[in-house]
Amino acid sequence: MTGPAAADIETYLQSATLGGAERVRLFRLVWDTCISAFSGRQALYEYYFFGDPVRMAGAYVAGYDREPHKAAVEAFLRRG
Repeated sequence: MTGPAAADIETYLQSATLGGAERVRLFRLVWDTCISAFSGRQALYEYYFFGDPVRMAGAYVAGYDREPHKAAVEAFLRRG
């Protein structure tokens, strides 16, 4: 990450396992998938047209191997 706030971001946003810049990229990814207009439309679609959202979420979590997806997210965050 570059710019006038890069040092502050690294200092104040770091965690035990991630640097500040990596956490900012992770926060942006989470925002895009959870809070953005696209995710809101997707959530409404699933709620009204796809069935019970709680049951479907449980079925999705139980039915997929999450490890490849975790690796893809980590690789995406390292690109930055």
